[in-house]
Amino acid sequence: NFTYNYAKCDSVVHLTNQSINGANYVWNFGDNSNSTLSDPSHLFPGNGPYTITLHATGVGMTCSDDVQQAVQLERNPIASYSTMLDTCAFKLSTVNQSQFATRYSWWISDGNILTDPSPAYDFTQAGNYALQLIASTPSGCSDTAVSIINVPPKAKADYSMNHADCDSLVSFTNN
Repeated sequence: NFTYNYAKCDSVVHLTNQSINGANYVWNFGDNSNSTLSDPSHLFPGNGPYTITLHATGVGMTCSDDVQQAVQLERNPIASYSTMLDTCAFKLSTVNQSQFATRYSWWISDGNILTDPSPAYDFTQAGNYALQLIASTPSGCSDTAVSIINVPPKAKADYSMNHADCDSLVSFTNN
């Protein structure tokens, strides 16, 4: 038999072999990897369940036994995103690139909160805004990513012209 333990939001599992009269061991972690250590630790690639199998062989390789246990893991999410800003329309587009998360909360420093996975947002004025994404799992594991969005002032065309009567010369001044 074997026992295992891991911290919440962590996918490193520490295994303790409780075999009796075993001489050789092969662990199959259910993710296409294995170990021959007696008491291994293993980093799983993602959320699971994973079925872990311990194969124990006795002295002289004459007798063997297998035991399996299912392990349900939930990795800590990795919050990540990219943005694109349309500076003419003040429209922000986001692409959520988070891993291992199922819930998303976006906070914009103008006070708005959005919960779409990849929201779009219209700013009302120029300025620097903090954009924060909290990516989380149902059991409360979470990670945060933050960036600053610089919304530049909109360009405004403005000019004045000067023209004397009966003169074909017109001068323009950029305001």
